[in-house]
Formats: sequence, structure tokens, C-alpha cells
Amino acid sequence: MVGGGLANMIGINTCGGQAGAGGEGGFTNTHSINFDGVNDYMEVTPYASLDGATSFSISFWIYPVEDTFTRYALLLDSTTTPIKFIYRGNTKQMDMSITTTGFFARTSNGSVPLNQWTHVVWTFDGSQGNRYDKYQVYINGQLNSFADAGSNETALGNFTSLDLGIFLTSAFEGGFDEFAIYKNTILSQADADTIYNSGVPNDLNNNGLTAPTNWWRFEEGSGTSVADSGSAGDNGTLINGTTFSTNVPT
Repeated sequence: MVGGGLANMIGINTCGGQAGAGGEGGFTNTHSINFDGVNDYMEVTPYASLDGATSFSISFWIYPVEDTFTRYALLLDSTTTPIKFIYRGNTKQMDMSITTTGFFARTSNGSVPLNQWTHVVWTFDGSQGNRYDKYQVYINGQLNSFADAGSNETALGNFTSLDLGIFLTSAFEGGFDEFAIYKNTILSQADADTIYNSGVPNDLNNNGLTAPTNWWRFEEGSGTSVADSGSAGDNGTLINGTTFSTNVPT
């Protein structure tokens, strides 16, 4: 079950399951990170693991708690192909784009509700000739594309940094967990559903899944360093007092 409200956000499990439940073979998920909506974020600098990619997938769990403002949740900074995620609190939607133009993909109204965990997968395929066919978005393992302006990009440029939780003065408020990036890999609907796993995060290195390029699990529980469990080894740093939480998808 996924959910739990404010009590779950501060680490009290109200979902009827065991906090930290996970997959098989010893895989467990016991911590996430929590952003305060003011200036918290995770930084990876330098970041170059998506440079030149002709396709990619991004997978994460998100737990928004603020419904008034539009908040940036992710920025991969590039002068030519920045990757941006925006959470729209008033309509409970997410926008995703990879250009400096207004082209984007948007999930349906209410698809990413407050005070519960939602799993998101976004894929980009630069080989598609029609710009409207380049994006796919999956919410909790199911295809969800309310609006799709597509993209004219065929490949990504070079990146300088990754900031999770903030862009300029727009800061996300809530939780993130099991954040993964796949270079030149297009996750399918079946893959998205396997990762979602009925609301309990799955081991991304097993279960028939392609191993991720980056995978920040947030299992440290304390400190400011976040290990990258993917193949790239891009460890992150928590900035401005970003905290760990025992609220996790269960």
C-alpha cells in the first residue's frame, strides 16, 4: 500500500506494512530524503553521465506535501538540453522537458497526489521521427500522458551538474526515494510496472531489469553524502540541511 500523510513523512508508518519493506534476496528500502521547500537539495557536480545520450529513462518515487506553488523537482543543467521536472501542486501533475523551449510532457490532473508516494518513469527516444512520439510517462506502472508537446531533440548535449529538489529559487517540498537514471535505455511499460511492484520498490539490479547508470537510494540515514549505486559512481551531496527520513514506499 502507498500513502500515509504527514505522520508517514516524519517517519511513522501508517500504511499497515513494515517500514522499510523491500524486494527479495536481501534488498531493503529503509530511508528516503526530505526537502523543506526552502533551499534543500542534492547536488552532483560535475555530472556528465548522460552526455550525448540518444535515449534515456528516469525513475523515482516522489512524496509531495505542498499544494500551493509550482515547484522544480529536478534540474540536469546543460546549455543546450537541460532536463527539468516540475511538480504542479495545485493540479497534482508533473511536467517534464529536455529543451530550453516550452516543449514538455505532462501527466494527468491528480496523478501525483499529496501526502503519498507515487512512482514516476519518464523515457525519451531520440530516434523517433515524430516529436510527439519521443516521450513516454508512466505513473505507478501505467502509461499516463495527459499532454505531450514532444521534443525536437535527437540527442542530449553535455551536462555540468545535477540538482535534485531545487532550481534557482524554486524548491520542492516533500520526499524523494530510489532515484535512477538510465543512459541509452528505454524502459518499457512492463519495466515500469516491475519497478513499481505494487507500491514496494524493487531491486533495480535484479528482477530482469537493465542495471541503471545512476541509482541514488538514500539508504545512508545520516550525514551529507549519498552513494550512487549505479554503474557511473556519481555520488551526491546533500545541501542546506537536507534530511533523511524513514518514510518510504511500502
